[in-house]
Amino acid sequence: MTQALMIIPVPLGAGTMQASNVAEDDYGSWAAGTSYAVGDRVILIATHRIYEALAPGSGVHPVSGTNAGDYWVEVGSTNRWRAFDATLGQATTRAESITYTLGLPARVDAIAFIDLVAISLQVVIRDAGGGVVYDRTADLLDTSQIQSWADFFTYEDSFDPEQVFVDLGALSGFTLEITISNPGGTTSVAEIVMGRGEYLGDVLDGSRSGFTDYSRRETDDYGNVSIVKRPTARKAEWQLAFDTAANRRIQRALEQARGAPAYFYPGDGMTPFALAVYGVADDFFPALSGGGRTIATLALTGVA
Repeated sequence: MTQALMIIPVPLGAGTMQASNVAEDDYGSWAAGTSYAVGDRVILIATHRIYEALAPGSGVHPVSGTNAGDYWVEVGSTNRWRAFDATLGQATTRAESITYTLGLPARVDAIAFIDLVAISLQVVIRDAGGGVVYDRTADLLDTSQIQSWADFFTYEDSFDPEQVFVDLGALSGFTLEITISNPGGTTSVAEIVMGRGEYLGDVLDGSRSGFTDYSRRETDDYGNVSIVKRPTARKAEWQLAFDTAANRRIQRALEQARGAPAYFYPGDGMTPFALAVYGVADDFFPALSGGGRTIATLALTGVA
């Protein structure tokens, strides 16, 4: 049995992003009075989003302009901010390395990195005076496939796609420094989730994991099948055991996390079982036990 943890994300407000080596220059910034052609793309630094023109010659602001939706469509986050946009469909990418320096607006107990392509990951926390209070580096290269000399000579790099640190203990006003490295290659991370950790209980045998495929399949009158490939999203059902007295705390934590994705981590040593989910809790309705120990099912659906 391992202790399951829910990481409730800390919203990143203005000024949280202090520095990054990922430039926010995907496209030119929108400029009033500029004549844009259909299909032209611009960015707004204020929203960290990319917009595509739907009408020619538009001088309408992509967000605040009158009938902005008739002239612009939002197509995603800028590369710098994709790691914090609460979706997994697009990743922040950069050659060699990705770095962030974040000023923490609230307490941060844990941090999760999802869909990594990197060899190493370093997290450093500095207190308000600049002193290092936490420094940990994880080796992400997965060599578990090497079982023989033949495997050694034919091995292709494989990376651990997720990494979770649950022992941060950083306070509001501290600084978080992240370095994700892949020397000689492209570094990538789909989402970084940092925030307050809430323990949900022990994960038991019988927990299940899977995924939902959003690809579209169509069959014509002759039986020919065409498939439009779309993203998948993880699903899981955790069997949990916890002290009945903790039910109120757990219920309140799940309620507070509603309305936005959270990271549900089944605990150390559970990585091979693919039970971690970045998403929302669909159902939690335990049958409370007066004997002091309650068994419950927690249903989870991930974001795409």
